[in-house]
Amino acid sequence: MNLRAYRVDVPEGVSGEWRVKKMTVKKRPHTSFHMFVSVVRQHGRYVPPGTYTGLLRNKAVIMSDTPDEMQDMHPVNNFSGHVLVGGLGLGAAVGWMLEHTDVERVTVVEKSLDVIKLTADHWKQKFGERLRVEHGDIFEWEPPYTRATSSNQGKHGKHFDHAWLDIWNDISVDNMPEFYALRDKHRSHVKGNIECWSEAFLHTLPHGMAWLEENDKFDGWYCDWCGDPGGNGDPGFGDYCDKCEVAVCQDCIDYDSYLCPAC
Repeated sequence: MNLRAYRVDVPEGVSGEWRVKKMTVKKRPHTSFHMFVSVVRQHGRYVPPGTYTGLLRNKAVIMSDTPDEMQDMHPVNNFSGHVLVGGLGLGAAVGWMLEHTDVERVTVVEKSLDVIKLTADHWKQKFGERLRVEHGDIFEWEPPYTRATSSNQGKHGKHFDHAWLDIWNDISVDNMPEFYALRDKHRSHVKGNIECWSEAFLHTLPHGMAWLEENDKFDGWYCDWCGDPGGNGDPGFGDYCDKCEVAVCQDCIDYDSYLCPAC
């Protein structure tokens, strides 16, 4: 199955100020879904007609399983072994990894008890002991084996193979300092990549690249669509999409329109 086509089957429900809701997008969306469509269309995103699942806080859509949001998770396709996930949400990343990748186990840290009540049991019933969900703040959380006890004395080790962090509501350059802060915090117990939601997308935007250069973090561009890494002058470099301005490699850009596949 293609990642963009993956949909969650979490049932609808309400807990506190959080809600899981099914939403139908038509060619001309009904006004009741106007907010949903406008939110996920920002930054050049498009929502094709269909039925989707959204996680709402009060009336604001925090996440959904629309194609572009699913595509944001493409780094997890290369994950395997035991993965640390920051932010449960709808559980889309959990479901995809445990069903369609080489990931064997997932440990999720979720800050909201209401979100855990809404979605955790659904995924636990599917995956059993392969999934562990802990209530905590990923900025403060430490793995159980690093917490000092009489037996382990707080010894550290690289227990996870990879990490996927998805705790942000919006795609914003303001989130970039937190990407690096969390990567620094969890590096001691993650062997491989620590990937953050929307980071790849932000790295392809002019203002995102400007932040990287200003903070000495720039290590070259990479394609927002396929994730192909490179650098300015690299043979794989294509151009920027004329509509949403993301960087797109030669293999992904349409040179007739100068648009990325999403636009």
